[in-house]
Amino acid sequence: MTFIKKSNSIQNVKSNIDTSVTPQTASTSFVDINGSSIEYTAASGASFVIYEFIFTSRSSTDNHHNLFLALVYDDGGGETDFDYYSIVDGYNDGHYNNKARFVIPSYTGSRTWKLKFRSNNSSSWWPRLHEDEDSNAFYPSVVMYSIT
Repeated sequence: MTFIKKSNSIQNVKSNIDTSVTPQTASTSFVDINGSSIEYTAASGASFVIYEFIFTSRSSTDNHHNLFLALVYDDGGGETDFDYYSIVDGYNDGHYNNKARFVIPSYTGSRTWKLKFRSNNSSSWWPRLHEDEDSNAFYPSVVMYSIT
């Protein structure tokens, strides 16, 4: 989805770059992605809220890269699944810089949003986050904003 920026159409921009994360390796169960959590309240009169997460991923074994993401939120009543996204490729001996963008219908009140991830295969396909194949750290960033 693209947006045509009109006067005051993007509001309440909130972002975070987490420089304290450590690399994470997926398994076959969903777990929280470090650095993806953000508390956000939509702007008054917003039509949509955008959640964007920018991160690095790679294969943990230089094999296939197979990554499933789940966006969840908590409005004080426990976690609720919102949407899913997947990244799958062929052989990967490097790394990928990714942006996962979710368009959310506007809501009222505060919610804490975060991503979870998993793989659906054995350890030979497990993706690894927040570092490249040379173990260089790549810090994730999360941003949310309202479209009015």
